[in-house]
Amino acid sequence: MSKIKLFFHKVTHWEYWPYQIVYIPVYFQYLYYSIRTKSFFYFNASNPTMKNGGFFMESKKEIYDLIPQQYYPKTILISPSEAIEEIKRKM
Repeated sequence: MSKIKLFFHKVTHWEYWPYQIVYIPVYFQYLYYSIRTKSFFYFNASNPTMKNGGFFMESKKEIYDLIPQQYYPKTILISPSEAIEEIKRKM
């Protein structure tokens, strides 16, 4: 009985669906706008420095290269074996 319950839970909650199914409405909207603008890459105007306007096949590295270094978030690397005192010192 629990397998049936799990199945219905997954069917009724979109978080478990494959992304191809979730994005079906987006595909239709994309086609509509492509036909309307007569361009498959109509969104390039909003992000002209990104490959394909940042819509698909973009490289996160290339996007980060466009951002000035001063706007990068400050980060630290904490390993699971590190002592809490060392973590506090890093923070």
